[in-house]
Amino acid sequence: MFESILKIGESLREYRGEDIPIEQVREGLGLKIIFNLDDCTIDCELFECKGDKAKEKAREFVWIGNARGNAPQLRLTTNNPEYLLNPKKKNKWGIGAILKYIEERKLYSYDKEIGKLYHYLRELKESFFINNEDLTSKLKDICNKKKISLKEITLCTVSVSKNGIIIDLAKEQGYGRLIRHILRYEKTLKYPLKHGKCHICGKEGEVLINPDYPKGTFLGIYVIDKIGFLSGVSKSESSLLKTHTVCFDCKEKLVLGMNYINKHLSTRIGNLTAWIVPTILNGEITPNVITYCKEAFEVANSFSGFEKIREVEEKVELLSRRLTISPYIVNIIFGRPQQSQFIFQALIPDVPVTRFIQICCISKELARKMSKHFPYLAHGVERWFIGFKEISYLFPLTKVNGDVRGKPLIELFNAMLKGTYYPREHIIQRALLYVRIHRFGNYGGYNIVEVNKEAREREICRGLLLYNLLLNILVELGVIEMERLKELSVLEGVDKDIADFCLDQGYSEWQTGLFLLGVLIGMIGIEQFKRGDKKKSILDKIDFDGMSVEKVKWLANVIVEGLRNYRILEFNETIYAQAKKLIDRNIDRLKNPLDNTFYVLSGYAYSTFRAITGGGKHEQVTE
Repeated sequence: MFESILKIGESLREYRGEDIPIEQVREGLGLKIIFNLDDCTIDCELFECKGDKAKEKAREFVWIGNARGNAPQLRLTTNNPEYLLNPKKKNKWGIGAILKYIEERKLYSYDKEIGKLYHYLRELKESFFINNEDLTSKLKDICNKKKISLKEITLCTVSVSKNGIIIDLAKEQGYGRLIRHILRYEKTLKYPLKHGKCHICGKEGEVLINPDYPKGTFLGIYVIDKIGFLSGVSKSESSLLKTHTVCFDCKEKLVLGMNYINKHLSTRIGNLTAWIVPTILNGEITPNVITYCKEAFEVANSFSGFEKIREVEEKVELLSRRLTISPYIVNIIFGRPQQSQFIFQALIPDVPVTRFIQICCISKELARKMSKHFPYLAHGVERWFIGFKEISYLFPLTKVNGDVRGKPLIELFNAMLKGTYYPREHIIQRALLYVRIHRFGNYGGYNIVEVNKEAREREICRGLLLYNLLLNILVELGVIEMERLKELSVLEGVDKDIADFCLDQGYSEWQTGLFLLGVLIGMIGIEQFKRGDKKKSILDKIDFDGMSVEKVKWLANVIVEGLRNYRILEFNETIYAQAKKLIDRNIDRLKNPLDNTFYVLSGYAYSTFRAITGGGKHEQVTE
């Protein structure tokens, strides 16, 4: 994976001429803080940071983000004016931190441009900060007079005025050279350069025994500040050389590649953050290849990405023709960046780009089938398309101290992408947990988004139907094994819509029997709703934790009694008879209590959602 990041950085440097990782700036206004060295006054000047201008100004003023954690703020461009105006910030005061950095390394003596920058900054410090005065309030006063709101400022930088000429220090050659030096050599004073072998490219020469990769990124898994990580559990130079060393060139490419991945190849999947790292089996990673790999991931991630599938297929096919084999694979990293560290969660390695397209096509076809059963629901295919994001919204994950434990969901994604076995019962368990959370309002310990009471039944029904789709997607992907029938014996007297739905889902006889019981529960529930029983007491007869065979038999008797009580037995007697026949014929198949509850609830979801969306015989009007 490091090789992939390296190649991305190499590609960016070659194709775009990038050697400094520029950060994205939040849209707003930029502010030049102008220190007049002639009369010792301060002024300011606005510049626009919106749209294309935001990128342009970020590059122009070398915005590389603030230093993380306790690292010195070696920056003259920041999003916090205090970092430029308040010496009491100590190593977070950019002007002082840079002067100290240059002086300690005597950079002014062998680089004229850095020396020129140094003299400007030293004169600035002696003119304005001789007493370490915080000038933040002075800037606020100036901005107030000019009717400038500091809340709108998203980028600020240091300029000086000398002999009537304004000089933007971040645009000076010396500043660019200084930043390159910082990115390459930071901390090498504490851990000096040594002759050794780069663990990335394998070449011998000068190497950094402290790689000092950007904090909060997954490059940071290589750390030397934890002695337990080091070879020989020692901080000796020989131990550091054996642990992880990198040459300047490789570090520069890695940082550049990592910065690009953070900005352009990261995505949110529910509560999870994922990074897509493309690689190629033969050939080079060009910017086009990188873009296509991200687009391919997005077609399986959400419906908005799916809409681009034709375009992505054409691009991938075009690129593949240029090479002798199908070369495009990605590594997906899950983790959580923090201020000074990266919490690694999982890696899904070597996923072919074509797998994303396959998942998308399967989901699209199943969504199309589902949409025809709910014809009055607008944007049918979009409503039923299941990508990674939709799965993350359906899949309950526990929360501990506010942190979502994503491992079970990542395991599912891994199975989908790698084609490895996944226990079917885990999906059923999550489906029933999803129902319980909404039914009883137990949102506190889970990632499931809370909805108001009036909308919960709709969420339950749609969620159960989506879980049916998810099971079928996993079957098509070869991830789970499930008994599926391509033909179903004629359900005499049962509505064709219901029979077709069972056939589309591939239900076996015993699953169909349970589903039909659920359909009848839905019918009873609709009648109860009409009579003011908004919570539908019939649902209290279902054990959401699972129902044994005996409970299913008991439930069947409760259902027939309910149909009589609400005088709808004559309209549904055939459905009940077919359900009873199929269950009795397959009674030995009803061994799993969770399965029994799931298929009963699936039938309930079908009939209720048809009523809610206006596609059933008995329409239910929700509040």
